[in-house]
This record gives sequence, structure tokens and C-alpha cells, in this order.
Amino acid sequence: MEDSKNHKTIYDDDFEIIEEDNDFNYQKELTAKLDNFNSDFDQNMLNEIVSSSLLLLILKLKEDDNLPEGDTSYEEGSILEAVSYFKQNMDIDFTTSATISKTIRNHFNKLEGVNDVND
Repeated sequence: MEDSKNHKTIYDDDFEIIEEDNDFNYQKELTAKLDNFNSDFDQNMLNEIVSSSLLLLILKLKEDDNLPEGDTSYEEGSILEAVSYFKQNMDIDFTTSATISKTIRNHFNKLEGVNDVND
């Protein structure tokens, strides 16, 4: 796994948003839903946004073979620090993409008292 010191954070002096950051080609279903959402955001909508975003981050780290492991400390403000926090506090199962998704959704569903996801 790559050393967390090699990851750029918003606190780095040379951090900048590049043109490619404006190409928003992921989470198309959620983006369309949000674009057409005409009510006040409730806790369920916020849970969906956070859980979908967290899943996207974790899957990208998994794809890059860069998931947080053990009790390693990561640079403050880094993506790895945030994902490591969620992994520890939400007991996320990193075994497969399906188990990652299921454990994240179950965590947020429990906040609202919704039943566990079985598939």
C-alpha cells in the first residue's frame, strides 16, 4: 500500500482543482435524482448522498489497491484518513464490492430504522 504522505490533500500548498475535475461522469443515477429533487433535503436523502459518495471513494481506493489497513495513521485531512475512520466506526466489510456496499447501506439504514439489506 502506498504511503499516505504521497497523497495530496486540500491542505497542500499546491492543491488545485483541474479542468478534469469538472467532468462529473459518475453516480449518474444519484446526480439525475438530485437534479430533479424539488423538496427540502431530509435525513434519508442526506444518508443516500453520504453513503453513495463513501461507496464511490472506497471502490476507487479498492480499484487502486490502496484501501486503509489496520490501525495505520494517515495524514490529517486525507481521503485515507476519512475512509479509515469510516471503516473502523462503521465496521465496513472490505471483502468484495458487494459486501462494501451492503455494510455501508445497512449502517445508514439503521440510522433511520430501516431493515438490513439482504441482497
